[in-house]
Amino acid sequence: MLARRSCSSISYSKRTRTAFGCSIWHQRTNHNHDNIHYLRKSSRYDEVSASRGLEVVDVDVDETWQRLNLIQRKLKIAVSDEDYTLAAKLRDEQKILLESLSPVQQYALGQVARLRSGTVQEQLQTIRNLAEAGEAAVIPDLATCLAVPELADAAEKAMWSIFMRARDPRINELMMEGCSYMQSPGTYDKAMAVFNQITQLQPSFAEAYNKRATVHYLMGRYEDSIQDCQLVLQMQPFHFGAASGMGLCLLQMSRFPEALAAFESALSIHPGMANIKRFAADLRRHVQSDEDGAGL
Repeated sequence: MLARRSCSSISYSKRTRTAFGCSIWHQRTNHNHDNIHYLRKSSRYDEVSASRGLEVVDVDVDETWQRLNLIQRKLKIAVSDEDYTLAAKLRDEQKILLESLSPVQQYALGQVARLRSGTVQEQLQTIRNLAEAGEAAVIPDLATCLAVPELADAAEKAMWSIFMRARDPRINELMMEGCSYMQSPGTYDKAMAVFNQITQLQPSFAEAYNKRATVHYLMGRYEDSIQDCQLVLQMQPFHFGAASGMGLCLLQMSRFPEALAAFESALSIHPGMANIKRFAADLRRHVQSDEDGAGL
């Protein structure tokens, strides 16, 4: 959930609700990368692993990603200190961890390394590459770009692209169907049914809950929407759309201090959301005024 249209001030009318409904957008990148398309369509990774006598197992990508980042930092220090024994050990561990990742994940990790250096134009291209790869483990790295004005728009689009993408093509088709039903109040019930179906088919897919939260909001079911937003943030802590959406629900319920806290949480992830900045600024003045009045 995310407010996308400009609102001049806090409004508790349907105008805010309409702005909230704009969260269903999903922008696809126009850049094609043949190597990524090949890797995503290829089943050779599992075939090669099996031919080598390796067991193909599910890998905790986030944990592996964190360990690789830590190893890279330690490796840089070891080389700087000329501790080549430790450097060799770290390289061996790095190789083992890399081999546990899929080709797309290995590609994405390489792109993340490029994201931390280079010109703005090179960084923008890297962000587009990461969006095309669609690997959710890069979300924290993309989130760091939201605080950089030159990169924020591209990073936001890349994050939405990854949020919206499931590994199962059937889920992606259902997501598009559900989003189409969100365009009209007369089909909100159908949208809800589709997103409920997705949560049953793939309970770990956070964006299905986020879209369901949006439908709850559009139907005035604010408590239900908040519960779904909380689920999204448990699964994907960098989901600025769910954080801002929760704030809009709390705002509609006149729970102003909680709404302000939700908006501030969203802005801590994505400082560039202009609408949410305005909502937060107005709420901050409102809450401060109430506190000053209570103290008299």
